[in-house]
Amino acid sequence: MRKKVFYAMAFITLFGMASCEENDEPLNDNTPAPPGASESVSDTITIDLDALSSPTIVAETIWDAYGQGYTKFVLKGSYEKLGCFDDGNWSGELTSPFAGIERLSLIDLSGVTGFPEIEVEPGVFMRGLNADLGDYLYELRLPEEVEVLVNEIDSYVMKLSIPGVVRAMNRSLVPASLYSVDAPKLESIEGGIGLANYVSCLSFPRLTAFGDAEFGWTGQYNAINIDTLKLTAPGTFTLELFETEKDPYTGEDRITAGTFYGLNSESCTLFLNRDKKPNGGGTPIANGNEWAGETWKEIIFTDNNGNIAE
Repeated sequence: MRKKVFYAMAFITLFGMASCEENDEPLNDNTPAPPGASESVSDTITIDLDALSSPTIVAETIWDAYGQGYTKFVLKGSYEKLGCFDDGNWSGELTSPFAGIERLSLIDLSGVTGFPEIEVEPGVFMRGLNADLGDYLYELRLPEEVEVLVNEIDSYVMKLSIPGVVRAMNRSLVPASLYSVDAPKLESIEGGIGLANYVSCLSFPRLTAFGDAEFGWTGQYNAINIDTLKLTAPGTFTLELFETEKDPYTGEDRITAGTFYGLNSESCTLFLNRDKKPNGGGTPIANGNEWAGETWKEIIFTDNNGNIAE
Protein backbone atom coordinates (compact mmCIF):
# COMPACT_ATOMS: atom_id res chain seq x y z
CA MET A 1 0.00 0.00 0.00
CA ARG A 2 1.35 3.36 -0.98
CA LYS A 3 1.79 6.02 1.65
CA LYS A 4 0.77 9.65 1.51
CA VAL A 5 3.99 11.61 1.27
CA PHE A 6 4.99 15.21 1.94
CA TYR A 7 8.07 16.21 -0.03
CA ALA A 8 9.96 19.38 0.79
CA MET A 9 13.19 21.03 -0.33
CA ALA A 10 15.44 22.05 2.59
CA PHE A 11 12.38 20.68 7.93
CA ILE A 12 8.16 16.97 18.47
CA THR A 13 6.25 18.26 21.58
CA LEU A 14 3.56 15.77 22.68
CA PHE A 15 0.78 16.09 25.17
CA GLY A 16 -0.38 13.40 27.59
CA MET A 17 1.51 10.59 29.20
CA ALA A 18 5.28 10.48 28.62
CA SER A 19 4.97 13.70 26.69
CA CYS A 20 6.19 17.27 26.97
CA GLU A 21 4.22 20.22 28.13
CA GLU A 22 3.96 23.05 25.62
CA ASN A 23 7.47 24.44 25.26
CA ASP A 24 8.27 28.02 26.14
CA GLU A 25 9.58 30.28 23.44
CA PRO A 26 13.21 29.45 22.63
CA LEU A 27 15.51 31.43 24.88
CA ASN A 28 17.89 32.33 22.08
CA ASP A 29 15.30 33.56 19.58
CA ASN A 30 15.49 37.31 19.04
CA THR A 31 13.78 37.19 15.66
CA PRO A 32 11.38 40.10 15.11
CA ALA A 33 7.70 39.21 14.86
CA PRO A 34 6.32 38.69 11.35
CA PRO A 35 4.69 41.75 9.77
CA GLY A 36 1.34 42.52 11.29
CA ALA A 37 1.67 39.78 13.89
CA SER A 38 -0.03 40.07 17.25
CA GLU A 39 -1.89 37.86 19.68
CA SER A 40 -5.23 38.79 18.15
CA VAL A 41 -7.21 36.37 15.97
CA SER A 42 -7.25 39.04 13.26
CA ASP A 43 -3.87 37.69 12.13
CA THR A 44 -5.47 34.34 11.20
CA ILE A 45 -7.31 33.67 7.96
CA THR A 46 -9.00 30.43 6.97
CA ILE A 47 -9.09 29.69 3.26
CA ASP A 48 -11.49 27.13 1.76
CA LEU A 49 -9.53 25.87 -1.23
CA ASP A 50 -12.55 24.14 -2.73
CA ALA A 51 -14.47 27.43 -2.80
CA LEU A 52 -11.85 28.92 -5.14
CA SER A 53 -11.84 28.16 -8.83
CA SER A 54 -8.15 27.49 -9.50
CA PRO A 55 -4.63 27.33 -8.00
CA THR A 56 -4.01 30.78 -9.47
CA ILE A 57 -6.93 32.22 -7.54
CA VAL A 58 -5.70 30.43 -4.41
CA ALA A 59 -2.28 32.07 -4.74
CA GLU A 60 -3.85 35.49 -5.36
CA THR A 61 -6.07 35.07 -2.29
CA ILE A 62 -3.07 34.17 -0.11
CA TRP A 63 -1.05 37.13 -1.34
CA ASP A 64 -3.96 39.54 -0.93
CA ALA A 65 -4.44 38.36 2.66
CA TYR A 66 -0.73 38.65 3.38
CA GLY A 67 -0.78 42.21 2.07
CA GLN A 68 -3.54 42.99 4.56
CA GLY A 69 -1.40 41.75 7.45
CA TYR A 70 -2.51 38.14 7.81
CA THR A 71 0.40 35.91 8.86
CA LYS A 72 -1.44 32.76 9.99
CA PHE A 73 -2.97 30.72 7.18
CA VAL A 74 -5.35 27.83 7.86
CA LEU A 75 -6.08 25.95 4.65
CA LYS A 76 -8.90 23.48 4.10
CA GLY A 77 -9.94 21.50 1.06
CA SER A 78 -8.31 19.66 -1.81
CA TYR A 79 -4.53 19.49 -2.10
CA GLU A 80 -4.68 19.90 -5.89
CA LYS A 81 -6.01 23.46 -5.46
CA LEU A 82 -2.56 24.42 -4.11
CA GLY A 83 -1.14 23.98 -7.60
CA CYS A 84 1.53 21.50 -6.50
CA PHE A 85 2.01 18.56 -8.79
CA ASP A 86 4.55 15.75 -9.06
CA ASP A 87 6.26 15.29 -12.41
CA GLY A 88 8.72 12.73 -11.04
CA ASN A 89 11.86 14.71 -11.80
CA TRP A 90 13.63 18.01 -11.18
CA SER A 91 12.46 19.71 -14.37
CA GLY A 92 10.05 22.58 -14.62
CA GLU A 93 9.57 25.74 -12.62
CA LEU A 94 8.84 25.14 -8.96
CA THR A 95 5.76 26.88 -7.69
CA SER A 96 4.00 27.39 -4.38
CA PRO A 97 1.27 29.82 -3.37
CA PHE A 98 3.61 30.95 -0.56
CA ALA A 99 6.73 31.37 -2.71
CA GLY A 100 8.37 34.75 -2.12
CA ILE A 101 6.53 35.60 1.09
CA GLU A 102 9.10 36.80 3.59
CA ARG A 103 7.64 35.95 6.99
CA LEU A 104 4.70 33.86 8.20
CA SER A 105 3.61 32.77 11.65
CA LEU A 106 1.67 29.66 10.61
CA ILE A 107 0.79 27.46 7.67
CA ASP A 108 -1.81 24.95 8.85
CA LEU A 109 -2.45 22.22 6.29
CA SER A 110 -4.16 19.86 8.75
CA GLY A 111 -7.47 20.39 6.96
CA VAL A 112 -6.06 19.72 3.48
CA THR A 113 -6.95 16.36 1.97
CA GLY A 114 -5.95 14.34 -1.07
CA PHE A 115 -2.17 14.44 -0.75
CA PRO A 116 -0.73 12.38 -3.62
CA GLU A 117 -0.16 8.69 -3.04
CA ILE A 118 3.28 7.99 -4.46
CA GLU A 119 5.78 5.17 -4.09
CA VAL A 120 8.44 6.39 -1.68
CA GLU A 121 11.78 6.50 -3.49
CA PRO A 122 14.79 8.63 -2.57
CA GLY A 123 15.11 11.57 -4.94
CA VAL A 124 11.50 11.56 -6.09
CA PHE A 125 10.52 15.19 -6.18
CA MET A 126 7.12 16.78 -5.79
CA ARG A 127 6.74 20.23 -7.22
CA GLY A 128 5.23 23.12 -5.30
CA LEU A 129 5.29 22.71 -1.55
CA ASN A 130 8.92 21.65 -1.75
CA ALA A 131 9.75 24.78 -3.68
CA ASP A 132 9.14 27.45 -1.08
CA LEU A 133 7.01 27.87 2.03
CA GLY A 134 8.27 31.40 2.58
CA ASP A 135 11.62 32.69 3.81
CA TYR A 136 10.57 32.44 7.46
CA LEU A 137 7.82 30.14 8.70
CA TYR A 138 7.34 29.93 12.45
CA GLU A 139 4.95 26.96 12.55
CA LEU A 140 3.95 24.25 10.07
CA ARG A 141 1.14 21.73 10.61
CA LEU A 142 0.58 18.76 8.32
CA PRO A 143 -2.49 16.53 8.17
CA GLU A 144 -2.49 13.05 9.65
CA GLU A 145 -2.74 11.45 6.20
CA VAL A 146 0.86 12.48 5.45
CA GLU A 147 2.88 9.46 6.56
CA VAL A 148 6.35 10.04 5.09
CA LEU A 149 8.65 13.08 4.86
CA VAL A 150 11.16 13.16 2.02
CA ASN A 151 13.87 15.82 1.67
CA GLU A 152 14.23 19.01 3.67
CA ILE A 153 11.57 21.61 4.34
CA ASP A 154 12.78 24.88 2.87
CA SER A 155 11.83 27.31 5.60
CA TYR A 156 12.95 28.59 8.98
CA VAL A 157 10.48 26.35 10.80
CA MET A 158 10.50 26.45 14.61
CA LYS A 159 7.38 24.42 15.44
CA LEU A 160 6.43 21.33 13.45
CA SER A 161 3.32 19.20 13.82
CA ILE A 162 3.42 15.90 11.91
CA PRO A 163 0.78 13.72 13.63
CA GLY A 164 0.69 10.98 10.98
CA VAL A 165 4.33 10.80 9.93
CA VAL A 166 5.87 7.36 10.49
CA ARG A 167 9.10 7.82 8.54
CA ALA A 168 11.32 10.88 8.03
CA MET A 169 13.72 10.28 5.14
CA ASN A 170 16.64 12.05 3.52
CA ARG A 171 17.46 14.70 6.13
CA SER A 172 13.87 15.91 6.21
CA LEU A 173 14.11 17.12 9.83
CA VAL A 174 17.25 19.22 9.73
CA PRO A 175 16.45 22.96 9.63
CA ALA A 176 18.55 24.21 12.53
CA SER A 177 15.69 26.08 14.16
CA LEU A 178 13.24 23.52 15.54
CA TYR A 179 12.42 23.68 19.20
CA SER A 180 9.02 21.96 19.19
CA VAL A 181 8.08 18.83 17.24
CA ASP A 182 4.82 16.91 17.59
CA ALA A 183 5.35 13.45 16.10
CA PRO A 184 3.34 10.83 18.01
CA LYS A 185 3.71 8.13 15.32
CA LEU A 186 7.28 8.72 14.14
CA GLU A 187 9.19 5.41 14.11
CA SER A 188 12.16 6.05 11.85
CA ILE A 189 14.53 8.96 11.11
CA GLU A 190 17.21 9.06 8.44
CA GLY A 191 19.83 11.78 8.09
CA GLY A 192 19.68 13.97 11.18
CA ILE A 193 17.49 16.21 13.30
CA GLY A 194 18.20 19.94 13.31
CA LEU A 195 17.31 21.79 16.48
CA ALA A 196 17.49 25.27 17.94
CA ASN A 197 20.33 25.90 20.38
CA TYR A 198 18.00 25.42 23.35
CA VAL A 199 15.07 22.98 23.49
CA SER A 200 13.01 22.44 26.62
CA CYS A 201 11.59 19.01 25.88
CA LEU A 202 11.19 16.55 23.01
CA SER A 203 9.09 13.38 23.12
CA PHE A 204 9.17 10.53 20.60
CA PRO A 205 6.97 7.70 21.97
CA ARG A 206 7.46 5.34 18.99
CA LEU A 207 10.86 6.26 17.58
CA THR A 208 13.32 3.34 17.56
CA ALA A 209 15.19 3.53 14.24
CA PHE A 210 17.67 6.39 13.86
CA GLY A 211 19.56 5.14 10.82
CA ASP A 212 22.60 7.39 10.33
CA ALA A 213 20.80 10.34 11.93
CA GLU A 214 22.75 12.70 14.15
CA PHE A 215 20.44 13.88 16.90
CA GLY A 216 20.73 17.62 17.24
CA TRP A 217 22.49 18.07 13.89
CA THR A 218 22.71 21.77 12.98
CA GLY A 219 25.41 21.90 10.34
CA GLN A 220 27.62 23.45 13.00
CA TYR A 221 29.67 22.07 15.84
CA ASN A 222 28.00 23.74 18.81
CA ALA A 223 26.20 21.30 21.08
CA ILE A 224 22.42 21.44 21.35
CA ASN A 225 21.00 21.78 24.87
CA ILE A 226 17.84 19.75 25.54
CA ASP A 227 16.46 19.73 29.07
CA THR A 228 14.35 16.59 28.61
CA LEU A 229 14.37 13.91 25.90
CA LYS A 230 11.76 11.14 25.95
CA LEU A 231 12.50 8.02 23.89
CA THR A 232 10.01 5.73 25.58
CA ALA A 233 9.30 3.09 22.92
CA PRO A 234 9.96 -0.50 23.99
CA GLY A 235 12.19 -2.86 22.05
CA THR A 236 15.47 -2.53 20.18
CA PHE A 237 16.82 0.88 19.15
CA THR A 238 18.95 1.22 16.02
CA LEU A 239 21.61 3.84 16.82
CA GLU A 240 24.99 5.01 15.59
CA LEU A 241 27.57 5.02 18.38
CA PHE A 242 30.76 7.01 18.73
CA GLU A 243 33.74 5.14 17.33
CA THR A 244 37.44 5.91 17.15
CA GLU A 245 39.17 5.61 13.78
CA LYS A 246 42.36 6.80 12.13
CA ASP A 247 42.17 10.04 10.18
CA PRO A 248 43.31 9.07 6.67
CA TYR A 249 45.19 12.37 6.25
CA THR A 250 46.82 12.91 9.64
CA GLY A 251 46.95 9.37 11.00
CA GLU A 252 45.58 10.64 14.31
CA ASP A 253 42.67 9.08 16.17
CA ARG A 254 39.34 10.77 15.62
CA ILE A 255 35.83 10.08 16.84
CA THR A 256 33.14 9.44 14.25
CA ALA A 257 29.80 11.12 14.83
CA GLY A 258 27.08 9.10 16.53
CA THR A 259 23.35 9.52 16.92
CA PHE A 260 23.71 12.00 19.80
CA TYR A 261 26.78 13.74 18.38
CA GLY A 262 25.26 17.24 18.48
CA LEU A 263 23.49 16.93 21.83
CA ASN A 264 24.83 17.94 25.24
CA SER A 265 23.72 14.71 26.90
CA GLU A 266 25.21 15.49 30.32
CA SER A 267 22.69 18.31 30.78
CA CYS A 268 19.74 16.28 29.48
CA THR A 269 17.28 14.15 31.47
CA LEU A 270 16.49 11.04 29.43
CA PHE A 271 13.26 9.03 29.66
CA LEU A 272 13.44 5.40 28.49
CA ASN A 273 11.10 2.44 28.56
CA ARG A 274 11.82 0.23 31.55
CA ASP A 275 12.82 -2.60 29.21
CA LYS A 276 16.15 -0.72 28.86
CA LYS A 277 16.98 -1.68 32.43
CA PRO A 278 19.46 -4.58 32.85
CA ASN A 279 17.65 -7.84 31.97
CA GLY A 280 14.69 -5.82 30.73
CA GLY A 281 14.78 -7.28 27.23
CA GLY A 282 15.26 -4.05 25.26
CA THR A 283 18.46 -2.65 23.78
CA PRO A 284 20.68 -0.76 24.30
CA ILE A 285 20.66 -1.41 28.04
CA ALA A 286 21.14 1.52 30.43
CA ASN A 287 23.82 1.35 33.10
CA GLY A 288 23.34 3.98 35.76
CA ASN A 289 23.35 7.28 33.84
CA GLU A 290 25.02 5.70 30.81
CA TRP A 291 23.04 4.82 27.69
CA ALA A 292 23.94 4.49 24.01
CA GLY A 293 27.54 5.42 24.74
CA GLU A 294 26.55 8.72 26.37
CA THR A 295 26.42 10.03 29.93
CA TRP A 296 23.07 11.63 30.77
CA LYS A 297 22.09 13.99 33.56
CA GLU A 298 19.52 11.45 34.73
CA ILE A 299 17.69 8.45 33.28
CA ILE A 300 14.04 7.92 34.22
CA PHE A 301 12.12 4.79 33.23
CA THR A 302 8.50 4.50 32.10
CA ASP A 303 6.03 1.69 31.47
CA ASN A 304 4.48 1.02 28.05
CA ASN A 305 1.83 3.67 28.71
CA GLY A 306 4.42 6.33 29.38
CA ASN A 307 3.89 6.45 33.12
CA ILE A 308 6.97 6.71 35.33
CA ALA A 309 7.88 3.24 36.55
CA GLU A 310 10.16 1.94 39.29
